[in-house]
Amino acid sequence: MDKVPLHASNPRQHQRSLPSLPYSPTAHKAGIAVAWTVIVTNSCILPIALFYGLWYGSSLSERIVLAIVTATAGVASLAQACVRLWKLLQKDREYRPLGSRRGWLDFYQIQTMISIAVVATLLSVSTVLKPPSITLLSIPLSTLVLLSSLQLILSHLPSHSPVRISSIPAGSPTRPAVYCIIEDVMAVDASGGLAYREALDERYRASARFRRMLWRLDWWWGCGGVVVGAVLLGVILGLKGDGDGTWRVGVGWGVPWALSAFGAWGTVRWVRKELLREKEEWVRGVEERTV
Repeated sequence: MDKVPLHASNPRQHQRSLPSLPYSPTAHKAGIAVAWTVIVTNSCILPIALFYGLWYGSSLSERIVLAIVTATAGVASLAQACVRLWKLLQKDREYRPLGSRRGWLDFYQIQTMISIAVVATLLSVSTVLKPPSITLLSIPLSTLVLLSSLQLILSHLPSHSPVRISSIPAGSPTRPAVYCIIEDVMAVDASGGLAYREALDERYRASARFRRMLWRLDWWWGCGGVVVGAVLLGVILGLKGDGDGTWRVGVGWGVPWALSAFGAWGTVRWVRKELLREKEEWVRGVEERTV
């Protein structure tokens, strides 16, 4: 892929219409709501409810309580990862990254598999320790927030990708990590397929406003996530306090989701404004070229 300067115009900008993306979230509100409800319930509400319900409402040992929480946490995410993997490994190239051969996984799939491994390791160790560790049980989400956010920031460092990242071949100019996440989620999870990957690439090349928006989203989520992850880990690992420390579970499994929801709300509002400005700038540019 050719390098596209952040503020440069592109030959495709001489077309009259702004390249569109073949998927509208507003047209799939119900499906998106159901999917996120399942994920949040399984990765936030269920672990917290199970832990406190069993810890204070049963006679089970600490080890068994932690083992039950460990066995149920993240089941929805694991199922989603398996479905994604099955789609990517199909003989049909519909869901694979552009220009990749069979067997290549996209950026989001690799990231998901690493995240699952990190969470599984922390939860397993928390259960087998003597005594079982509530602290380790409480830090998986904060750890993922910190690692994922650092990844967003570090994506700005190399000018060219050292390896293939989704549809971006090795040696090509880097693109925002947010770009790769959007591409992979919409192409595979939302079943947009190759058509969405191609449309997103065309939009990125054509619109300077769109490129700036994605780079700024990298910084917004990257810097914000590093602060949130570091503070939460500092609180959970550093504060001792009185009692049995069960407060850590509520903080560790609840706060990251609450802050993410607030960040997502702000992101949606800002992105809508940016896309409106992008459309207005595009129309003005077309009118100026036709005068």
